[in-house]
Amino acid sequence: MAKNKFNQNWLHDHINDPFVKLAQREGYRARAVYKLKEIDETEKLIKPGQIIVDLGATPGSWSQYVRNKLAGKVGGGILGEIYALDMLPMDPIADVQFMLGDFREQNILDQLEAQLLGRKVDLVLSDMAPNLSGIPTADAARMEDIIELAIEFARNHTGYPISLGQHW
Repeated sequence: MAKNKFNQNWLHDHINDPFVKLAQREGYRARAVYKLKEIDETEKLIKPGQIIVDLGATPGSWSQYVRNKLAGKVGGGILGEIYALDMLPMDPIADVQFMLGDFREQNILDQLEAQLLGRKVDLVLSDMAPNLSGIPTADAARMEDIIELAIEFARNHTGYPISLGQHW
């Protein structure tokens, strides 16, 4: 009974969340887009012409935001490239190349490398989160592991030195 009440409370809060409503109104797939938007508006990370990888992309709101930022004024395409990777399926987004699989697996990395044609990535985004257990120390370790994996990916695929920024 307590779990059902928790689920009902979460659903009620989610439906009434102003960012959920805003995302729906603006056509985004999730409210998480506003985290990226705030960071981008502050740090000016996303620029036309970039090659961007979105790790843990599903449901796709971050890729949607990036696509909108890279949208050209003429011709309807984008100025840049977007690669979205996730272990979960994602509905297509125009101009976003989606790869279904774990970015740590060689076959997924080979797919990405084939698309990059030897070029480096300009920006790696990640909104990945682990499955939580409810045990704070275990969950913290899982989160730390995911952060380290994303940093390692960025080190291997960009030409930039990677350090933890103020948003971590």
